[in-house]
Amino acid sequence: METPQEQILVKKRHWFLTLVLVYLILSTILSQLSILMNTKEIKIEKPSVTDELIILHTFSAIIEIFCLFLIFKWKKNAFFTLGIIYVVVDVYIAKEAGNSSLPALLGIYARLGILYLALKVKKNSISGWMQLE
Repeated sequence: METPQEQILVKKRHWFLTLVLVYLILSTILSQLSILMNTKEIKIEKPSVTDELIILHTFSAIIEIFCLFLIFKWKKNAFFTLGIIYVVVDVYIAKEAGNSSLPALLGIYARLGILYLALKVKKNSISGWMQLE
């Protein structure tokens, strides 16, 4: 039987963590593509949305995708960077776009919470969180 230290050397991801990471990456890509393809309609619907906010949102999505790929590579700093992106940048974008309602803010924090919970799921008695470097 391997000790927990030996098991960490061979990092194994629980299927649920993989599913959550793939879902977050795909949902970010698809939502950003939707925003970029419907920019005119969004600006008509919400005049408070500016080109700068769309550029900031695109930049935020690129960083988010990059961080999610780094979490696939077991980098803990990527999780904290993702948290900063969600808390600071995405809340700022929601506020400036006039969408700072409670459901919108809960949606932003739910993504981080789901990822954290997925990282806490254990495979062979070792969580994904413990394997992050």
